[in-house]
Amino acid sequence: MNLGVYTGYSALSIAEVLPLDGRVVALDKTDEYLKDYCLPAWKKAGVESKIDFRHGSDVQILQNLIDNGESETFDFALIDGEKENYSKYYELCLKLVRPRGIIAIDNVSLFYLRAYVLCIRIHLKSIFMTN
Repeated sequence: MNLGVYTGYSALSIAEVLPLDGRVVALDKTDEYLKDYCLPAWKKAGVESKIDFRHGSDVQILQNLIDNGESETFDFALIDGEKENYSKYYELCLKLVRPRGIIAIDNVSLFYLRAYVLCIRIHLKSIFMTN
């Protein structure tokens, strides 16, 4: 999963390492760059069939995935969307990424997202307290 597609480079990079039947659900609030940047790059790389692009509210799309029974079905999530929603993205991705999956978060220290960092610290404390 790729939250925050922009010109599509991260989704392309993820798709390139997937098996033939793998898929990347790529979410962005807009499809502004899809036609001119993303689709041509994905097609040139031969990965367009692996990328399921969805635009709209990332939070709502993630919740819809959960509501549609896709909890714990993702191996990997890259969070690189709207910085003010990082905490929400993280909480929803925890439900969508399978145990032992990976959630990667871009630009945390660059923007020093206090609320997000606090959310992670609280979550990690609860993990260590229960193990």
